[in-house]
Amino acid sequence: MAAKAERWREVEAGTRYTYKTAMERYPFLNVSSCNGLPSEIARQPKNERSGARARDVKTYLARDVDALAARLAAPEPVDPRWLEVE
Repeated sequence: MAAKAERWREVEAGTRYTYKTAMERYPFLNVSSCNGLPSEIARQPKNERSGARARDVKTYLARDVDALAARLAAPEPVDPRWLEVE
């Protein structure tokens, strides 16, 4: 259980992302964008303001999500044969 709490501190520090934090940082990502990335479960503590219970949340390393976002945001290479047509 301590490992899950430590992972949540990493989310708060910005070295790990949840789906929600990844999509806030990169709006063009969706829920299925992170499928296939290595993940670990973190324990999100109870939220006193909203009354939400503590729960387990899937998290991803920030550098993995950043690399995925960079790869998805990069323009697709243009086939040289299309340049000849234009």
